[in-house]
Amino acid sequence: MIKQKQIGQILTKKGLITEKDVEFILSEKYEGELFLEALDRLNLYSGDKNLLWEAQATQLGVPFYREGKDFTWDKKLISEVDAEMAMAHKILPLWIKNNFLCIAMDRPQDIPAIEAIRMATGYHIRTTFVGPDQFAEGFKILYDLNIAKLDDVASEDNLSDKIAEASAEQRKTAQQDGEPVTFADQQGVLNLDEEPENSSKPVRLLHNILLRSVLSDSSDIHIEPGLKIAGIRFRIDGLLQEITQIDRNIYLPMITTIKVQAAMDISERRLPQDGRFSVISGGQSVDLRVSSLPTVHGEKIVIRLLRRGTGILRLDRLGLDSQTSEAMRQAVLSNNGMVLITGPTGSGKSTTLYALLREVDLARLNVITIEDPVEYEMSQVTQVNVRSDIGLTFAAILRTVLRQDPDVVMVGEIRDLETAEMATRAALTGHLVFSTLHTNSAPATIDRLLEMGIPSYLLGSSLQFVGAQRLVRRVCPHCREPYTPASNHLAMFPEKDLADISFVHGRGCDECGNTGYKGRLALLEYLIVDRQIARMISQNMLSDKIREQAEQAGKFVPITVPGLKAVKQGETTFEELRRVMGEE
Repeated sequence: MIKQKQIGQILTKKGLITEKDVEFILSEKYEGELFLEALDRLNLYSGDKNLLWEAQATQLGVPFYREGKDFTWDKKLISEVDAEMAMAHKILPLWIKNNFLCIAMDRPQDIPAIEAIRMATGYHIRTTFVGPDQFAEGFKILYDLNIAKLDDVASEDNLSDKIAEASAEQRKTAQQDGEPVTFADQQGVLNLDEEPENSSKPVRLLHNILLRSVLSDSSDIHIEPGLKIAGIRFRIDGLLQEITQIDRNIYLPMITTIKVQAAMDISERRLPQDGRFSVISGGQSVDLRVSSLPTVHGEKIVIRLLRRGTGILRLDRLGLDSQTSEAMRQAVLSNNGMVLITGPTGSGKSTTLYALLREVDLARLNVITIEDPVEYEMSQVTQVNVRSDIGLTFAAILRTVLRQDPDVVMVGEIRDLETAEMATRAALTGHLVFSTLHTNSAPATIDRLLEMGIPSYLLGSSLQFVGAQRLVRRVCPHCREPYTPASNHLAMFPEKDLADISFVHGRGCDECGNTGYKGRLALLEYLIVDRQIARMISQNMLSDKIREQAEQAGKFVPITVPGLKAVKQGETTFEELRRVMGEE
């Protein structure tokens, strides 16, 4: 805000706008929008835009050069700074003198970009500021021939024109109910069952990557740039697998295609962004959540696949053993209290919560969920999306939800003390509350909530059930065969009698991608909070003592119990169990 006021003051002193204009722009500016962008959008200035960019340069403390007056574009410099480098760092070369390379930038304060150019060229770097129109024109003059050689990467003759047009289209994107219409909304859901016609090579490659990820049941796509190539990896059954590598000449326009489809700002390469769009494959709808992260070699893109069309699993279809499933059903039968499912990211916590909701009498109870985002749509359930950017946080929504006469409330995740305390008090005042938390074990959840600031008496009175979940890979049914585990894996459970177990593993085949595993099942350790355990929590006893008491009373089942049972039944292997459990 300080810098934005500074540029406003500079423009005011130059007589380009008035102080009232400055106040109006600051009050009407979108979150994250630059001052001059808001000025242009609000049509408060119709004079020479070079005067605006000169003021911007003054604020940034760098020179402002005009083409034709202070310099002319020199195509000889593209041998020093090629199109790929210029696109990746959004810079243009102006001149070279006395071992100094002068570059034009729209963000001359970007030290990592400047350092990257210095390392790549070997020159000392001087920076200057140019406006977006001048930058686009310079890019066209310097690199139009080079861009045409990139395997026809764009349907237009010049990629900078395409970038400018897409950026302009994004600026025109309307806002409905406080949320911008995405490119996916404008263009429709992408149909992966139809081969793209008359499309560029990057578009066809993206189509194939998305289709292959859906068919392989991937949960995530990682597009990772390197110095000369970019790697594509899929997360399948919890582990990343390298799929292919692509040339950077294809990687760059493919990233632009993804960002356009996900309604992300393609001109912004230095700050992380999030976006989303949808695809359809085989009649199945898949939501794609896109995240970009600037790295030293360009933007890394991670795409999370959310399959809405797969439906919500029942509790008995999660792969849980019957003892665990029954304990969870008993927790759901209560009309109040807090049920928590914990574990690391990607351990299936949300899927388990949805399965628990299916055990609730939805026809007779008022069930409301607060999620970020809503991953599965359920009939007879009121579902609310978190929108932190406009103040709709978990805590803010929960405060309103509790005035909606709910019987059951699902809070997607407890992230802060305010949410934790409100959820705990709601559980204490006659509501059944489901939620998740990031902890490694069921007893450790008690310590975590106390550390967050929940009073021990309040936690002891409201907590009812805690499950700590992990996902393990299933042995592939197509190539399973007997085997003998390594001795160090067997030594992991020295107190267990393993003599009667017939161990199996997957040999590796085309069906499982030669991994020996296909699909996953859930393992869950759980803690049932009875009166004795509640009293111990209220007295601030250590979780180790609580665990010992609960295990003696049959109220705590460690994850080794369902884990060994899954190994004994041939559903998974000792190696996989050890990988998931680590040193626990």
